[in-house]
Amino acid sequence: MKRLITLATLSLFAAGAHAAGEFGHLDITFVQPDLELSGNVGGMPVNVDGDGDGIGIEFVTGFLGNSFFNVEHTARNIDEFNGESVQGDLDIKNTEFGLGYSYPLGESGALVPYASVNLYEFEIESSSEDGYSLVIGAEYALNDRIGLGGRYKVFKSNEDDSEDDISGFRLTGSYAITPVFGFVLRFENLTADTNDGGEFDVTDIHLGFRAIFGGGDDN
Repeated sequence: MKRLITLATLSLFAAGAHAAGEFGHLDITFVQPDLELSGNVGGMPVNVDGDGDGIGIEFVTGFLGNSFFNVEHTARNIDEFNGESVQGDLDIKNTEFGLGYSYPLGESGALVPYASVNLYEFEIESSSEDGYSLVIGAEYALNDRIGLGGRYKVFKSNEDDSEDDISGFRLTGSYAITPVFGFVLRFENLTADTNDGGEFDVTDIHLGFRAIFGGGDDN
């Protein structure tokens, strides 16, 4: 991640400055990202704030009772830095897929804690880094239409010399218009504190559509 953050910083200056039990869903969202680079990154003191747009896709399906499989992909294009539009831009993508297990609590099963293990890949322009992530979270169904969810995630890079501290959290709300279609709103943050004193922070706001399958709604 340190190498990717350094490359992201150099690119900026070169440019001019989840699932529960038997239920599943497919989310397609429009993304409003906010990128912040600060501290000492690649030997350079930086303070950069960038905005842009993007798209997110998430697919979750259950199997073998309470087990589930999930795939997530977010693609961002940052094209406005420190309040100024620039000719160059920055593409940041992340992809994850993995397996998890959920356990509904109580007679109603409205509260569903879960955990999962995922493989991930980050891409900044033409460079990439991969590893795995561990996720813990919970979902709560307020009623047949409204669902809430939250999760916390930690990442471990496959790079042997990586000492970066990478983590993220997510809050989700969903509304089912029909048993098979609804809307989803998501707030997600990813932070990396590098071993050379830099900080890489991406905050995404997702708003989009949810296709529901498997018999009900979830987050």
